[in-house]
Amino acid sequence: MSNEDLLSAIDQFIRSTAGQFLTAALTNPARLFDGLHCQSVMTIQPVDFLENGLQNMCDGCPSMTLYSGELVWSCRMEELKQFGGWVRTVPYNRN
Repeated sequence: MSNEDLLSAIDQFIRSTAGQFLTAALTNPARLFDGLHCQSVMTIQPVDFLENGLQNMCDGCPSMTLYSGELVWSCRMEELKQFGGWVRTVPYNRN
């Protein structure tokens, strides 16, 4: 049983795709050996720069991970490893 089969019970899109697949398989049983495919698209909010220089990353980050018991953004984990904390943004002084 694939992940899509497990998700079909709760996800309307997957359930619809599986229904179409089964309908097609009834007309041509050879399609049972074809794969079931679906595609998802996600829009991610860009970084917010806060007044104190910290950066608030994507809301609902799809790739958060645990690092030293803390939930962190995987795309910025190198900052914690190399510097021991989050890098801050500061204004550029042209003088």
